[in-house]
Amino acid sequence: MASVQEKVKTHGERYYKFTVYLGETEGKKIRKSMNWTPLKTATGKDMTDKAARELAEKTANEWEQRLLGGDYLAKVLTLTELFQEWDKFHLTPNLAPKTAQEYRKQWKRLEPLMGFLKTDKVSVKHINKVYADFQKEGANKKTGGKLCVSHFHSMLSAMFGWAIRSEYMTKNPCENATKPKHEKKPKVVFDFEQAQFLLERLQEEPLEFQAQIGILLICGTRRGELFATRWSDLLPEGVLRIQRSVSYIQGVGLHVKGTKTNNIRHIKLPDELLQTLTEFKKEQQVRIANLGDLFNDQDYIFAADDGNPRHVDGLSKKYREFLRKCEFSEETIKAVPIKGLRDTFASLLFARGTDVRTVAGLMGHSQPTMTLNVYGQFLPS
Repeated sequence: MASVQEKVKTHGERYYKFTVYLGETEGKKIRKSMNWTPLKTATGKDMTDKAARELAEKTANEWEQRLLGGDYLAKVLTLTELFQEWDKFHLTPNLAPKTAQEYRKQWKRLEPLMGFLKTDKVSVKHINKVYADFQKEGANKKTGGKLCVSHFHSMLSAMFGWAIRSEYMTKNPCENATKPKHEKKPKVVFDFEQAQFLLERLQEEPLEFQAQIGILLICGTRRGELFATRWSDLLPEGVLRIQRSVSYIQGVGLHVKGTKTNNIRHIKLPDELLQTLTEFKKEQQVRIANLGDLFNDQDYIFAADDGNPRHVDGLSKKYREFLRKCEFSEETIKAVPIKGLRDTFASLLFARGTDVRTVAGLMGHSQPTMTLNVYGQFLPS
């Protein structure tokens, strides 16, 4: 029931404040308030206290019913139209382009199943039906298995939360939806002997590939950070500065920005890796000279023939081929993708007794708790 509070303005005029509770979303209570001033009587006099109170309570209850019935909404939209609004007014102006693109990909998968639903009609049952469909064998067309629901749940919850704040909806149907539990698989990494073996076999590979895999394994950088490094980031005393990242966005192209947490970190490179980079730079200068005006030098260490950073996905195939050369099983190759080199870096640090705060700093995590959540399995018992 709407609460009714009697108020008095500075000049003595009486009014009432109505407040209606509309539910919760993301742990936050949603309330709407409005002020109402009693009308004069037919003779121009103020209403009596009792009459004003009774009319105030009646008006407040009518207003509450309109709100709960959805009458206060700016406009009833289909979920497809709602997503378009969310994209225009929130995703594009506020989120990183890569993150916004991921949400668009998820919606593309969801749209045929629920895009036609209206914002005032979508229910928990609809959400549960979609989640159940995603949990059927074959839902994931790439693997033939099930789809991970948690990503879709997070995306829908965020969109509906924005819709409530923007007064397109009164409740978030995801809050009571039955989200299937996502079994977190333990990370698989290379042990010290395997990592050492990889570094030895790298000596037989081209210099550029040696430097790329060496930095990923020895420094624990992300691929986007690797390809965004410039020669100017290689500081005196062999220190590599990690301060930006590059990603590829479909329809847009390469996008260079700060690191994931916008932190700048510095990592000391071993002498062997420094020597590899020195030799690679000489090799690169010859290639640049041969390319002539085709090469727009932007100082990137790992540059394509036009001078832009190399595509972040191009290294994965070479990495898998390298592991096959090293005679690793297909099971291991699948279990330790190229981002597994970063996981290996963290596990080896923990194995040698490095404290969590130091590992967090080297990994570029904003908080040590994040490091524990992601890599806690590697902490010695």
